[in-house]
Amino acid sequence: MPDAELGVVVQRIDPNGRIRVDVVHGSIQVNGVDGDECRVMARYPSRSDRSGQDPVADGVLRVHEVGGGLVISAERTRVAGGLSGRFGGGGAPAVDVTIDAPSRSTIAITSVRADVTTRGMVHDQAVRTVTGDVTVSGVTGSIQVQSVSGRIGISGDVLSPNLSTTSGDVTVRADRLAWTRIDTVSGDVGLDGRLDASGEHRVNTINGDLAVTTQGGATISMRGVSGAIRTEGPARREEDGKGHRRVVVGDGRAQVAFQTVSGDLTLRTAASGAAVPSSASDDPSGLHALLEALERGEIDVEEASRRLEVTHG
Repeated sequence: MPDAELGVVVQRIDPNGRIRVDVVHGSIQVNGVDGDECRVMARYPSRSDRSGQDPVADGVLRVHEVGGGLVISAERTRVAGGLSGRFGGGGAPAVDVTIDAPSRSTIAITSVRADVTTRGMVHDQAVRTVTGDVTVSGVTGSIQVQSVSGRIGISGDVLSPNLSTTSGDVTVRADRLAWTRIDTVSGDVGLDGRLDASGEHRVNTINGDLAVTTQGGATISMRGVSGAIRTEGPARREEDGKGHRRVVVGDGRAQVAFQTVSGDLTLRTAASGAAVPSSASDDPSGLHALLEALERGEIDVEEASRRLEVTHG
């Protein structure tokens, strides 16, 4: 069995600087920390007869300060050319890189075959990978991810995600989505959060499904050849007969455009368990409040009928 060799580099940088990470194969984990110190740790497998060496000494791990930030890389040419013979094969070894970086740094990550995880980085991030899952948590602001077959999971406070993948599923959870752009071929998309009415929200798929869970008002416009619409909670449906369907919840202010060939749409609303008051001083029967809720799109006709039956028998 090969040994795991560890290399560590510690470098002070501008807390608001840019960190670029290039790893061909392995894994990348970035943890946001306080202060201005960046700690880079890397592991990769090596034969036991290479005791005493490490990724830095080998030239596998390279760390350079550039403009107050860092460029961190696992050099593909050095790994494949200088070390491949020691592994008995032609491929580059997997390099696992862990970075503790100032949380306000801007992150740009590029990989071919690596899982990417970032936690607690509060500024803009960009990730490009061919194969590998991408998980981002505790982020605020702009997040860009391009992947071919990896799953993408994003969670944070106020987000503006720009995500694309061919076959991986996409999940975004946020307190508020300021702006959204997601493109997939066959991957399913899940959005969970309040949609900002002033921002553009657009999801494009070929046969991937879209599931939206929102606490605020929204209008989801769906264009497609086929695909079902399901709602969980009060919502109003509209259709123009030309393949353009809309689902409206609440005041419908936030606009979501969903374009697909055969994907399904599921809309869940936090108001699904809300009850309309059955009595009030100026509306003892509760009928006026019920009609207003129906007009605002908070409930549909079936729900209104059910509540009338419960209230009036």
